[in-house]
Formats: sequence, C-alpha cells, structure tokens
Amino acid sequence: MKKTFTLSFVAILIATFTTQVVSAQITTLQSIKDQYVAPGVILPSAMLSGIVISDSTGKNVSKGNAVIQSGGKGILFRFKGGNAYTIGDSVSINVTGDSLILYNGALEITRSKTNPVPPAVAQGVYVAPTLTTLPDITANLDSLGYILVKVVNATASPAGTFSGSKTLTDASSNTMILYTSKSAKFAISTMPTGSQEWTGYVVSFNGTPEFTIRNLSDFVPLALVFKGFNAETKGTSTVLTWNTASEINTSKFVIEKSYDGIAFSSYSSVDAKGKSTNVYTFTDASNKVNTTVYYRLKSLDQDGKYMYSSIVKVKFASTVKLTLAPNPTTLTTKLSYDASVTDAVARIITANGTLVKQVTLPAGSTATDVSVSSLVKGVYYVAITKNGTTSTLSFVKQ
Repeated sequence: MKKTFTLSFVAILIATFTTQVVSAQITTLQSIKDQYVAPGVILPSAMLSGIVISDSTGKNVSKGNAVIQSGGKGILFRFKGGNAYTIGDSVSINVTGDSLILYNGALEITRSKTNPVPPAVAQGVYVAPTLTTLPDITANLDSLGYILVKVVNATASPAGTFSGSKTLTDASSNTMILYTSKSAKFAISTMPTGSQEWTGYVVSFNGTPEFTIRNLSDFVPLALVFKGFNAETKGTSTVLTWNTASEINTSKFVIEKSYDGIAFSSYSSVDAKGKSTNVYTFTDASNKVNTTVYYRLKSLDQDGKYMYSSIVKVKFASTVKLTLAPNPTTLTTKLSYDASVTDAVARIITANGTLVKQVTLPAGSTATDVSVSSLVKGVYYVAITKNGTTSTLSFVKQ
C-alpha cells in the first residue's frame, strides 16, 4: 500500500510539472522586462530560453546567480537554492510565479523557492560578444547591460590585483569601473599592463555601469593593427612603408614576396619596435625590368602567433630606348624613343645634375627635334621617366 501511494504521488508531481512546462508560452526576455511597472511583479505563465554567459566556477558572480542572454538582451537570475550553470549552458526556464524585481537599480528575476532549477539542455554554446565602447555602454546601459560585450584598447589601473573596484580607461580617456568580487578565484591575480581586449558583461549598480570579467581568459593583449601598407617604385627598387599600432607582443615583420600573388616566400625581416604607434620603411633592390611583384607582411608574435597584412602590387616596365643623332651636335639633334600613350617630358641635365631644359614629347610620337643652340659647350644628359623607370642618354654640345 505504501509503495503504491509513493509511486502515485511521484506520478502526480511529474504530471503537474509537465503540465506547467507545456502550458507555459515561450516568450522573449524583452517581453518579460516590459512587465515591470512597479515593485512586486509576479510573472505569469512564461517560458524563457537563453544562454548562460556568467561563470559560476570563476566565482565572480554571487552564489546562486546566473547572467542569461536571450535574443540580444540579458538579465540576472537569482536562484535562492543555488545553481551549477556555467559559461555556454543553454537553458529553458519556466519563469511562471518567479518575481521580477529592481535590485540596485537593475532588473532581475528571483526564482521562486517552489520552482526547480532545470538542468542545461546543451553545453558549450558560443555567444559572440558585441563589440562596443565604454561611452556606448554608459549611454545605452539598458540595452548593453548583462549581455556579452567586448571593449578594445583599454587599460586597467591602478597596478595590482583585480580584487575590488578598479578603472578601465580607453584610448580616448573614457573610464568605467572594473569590478571583481573578493571571492573570485582570480581576485588576487595581477592585472595586465598595457592595452587589452576585454570581454565580459556590464552590471548596473544604482545606475553606475561596472564591467565584469568571468575569468582570466576574458582579456588578451590588443592585437596588432596594420594602419597602412604601401609600395613605391624607384627604378627597379621597391620602397615598402607600413604603419602599425598596438605592438604589445609583436616580435618581427617578415617581408614576403611573390610573382603571381598566390605563392609567397620569405624575402627579409624587420624587428618590431614595440611602441603604441610605429612607422617602418624597407627597400627591395633586387627587382628586374618587365616583372610584376607582389608583397605582403607577416607579423610574428613572441608566442609564435602570426597575422598577414594586405597585399600590394608593383610593376617594373622596361626602360625607354633612346637615341640621339647627330651626337655630338651644335644646333639641333633628333631624339628618338618608344611611343607613349600620354605626353612625356625629356629633361636635359648638366653633368653636375642641373636641369637646363625640358622638352615635351607628344603622345604617340617616336621622335622629336631638340634645339640645343642656347646651351654652352659641354656634356649633357637627356632623361625620360616612364612607369617609374628613368632612362638616360648622354650627348655633347659643340
């Protein structure tokens, strides 16, 4: 008789719980938040699904609490009996009868003691952080609070451990509190120096935003930034210039070279300067005429990680074929050259490099008479630059 009664009672509980789950309608977190109009809101029949973004094992969240993100919104759940949820747990929670309260200026759901803590339906679900800034978080705390966010190029101060209230400062001197509970496992760990990428969620404490990280994996040195990579030809040489920012962990730059833009090989390297902003110049004098060359940079970190720059392309055209007749000359000489699709300019230069005359060579032409009657006797050079390559020819004025 006792056995029959026990089984019947369990069956009634299961049936009751199943009926509650089935009858509860799936809703959005925003719809739940919209129900708060005054203290003491008891939620009607509703089912909420989301992903846990807090880390109970890191202990930088109060015991029994979990931050859950759903549909681009987030909220703090307070489970009075505790919970074992951790980062990436997918949960589906019947919130019927739970309380929606305003605690320290932020909405949270307090779990009814009679409602069970459902197990995670999946684990290890990835939530991509929303890239934002400290000013944006402050201005949009209602929408950016309690969701996973990432802030780049920010430093933590003062130097020391994480424990307590610290300050995050971005590159524009905007600040926000970085708060770590004294009971967090990493509370006594030393904070990093220099600019970092910070991932975490922001809680509202009486209207003041506080950035919260989950564990020591939530910050990484700011990744190298290529701010520009250019190539310029001078004769058959290539002058490469590039600018970088945030060389926190960069070891060197490998200059890679290719003749088809696909298969690259290492050509040379330049040591990283390691400053917040840097400018580099490198000259490759090994090129030949009638070739096309591609360059890219491979930045190598101290830990072996690497990243590539964009690819730049340069062309080295053949030199212009020049002839002068007569040479030597007294009054005029005929300059012959390869035809060009645009006007070109021939420069007449003295032996010591002084420009004494310029002659326009019309597009499509292959020869032009050049008057040298006004020049004093001596040796001169004719120079024509085409596609970055300069060709010269000497002549004598008698």
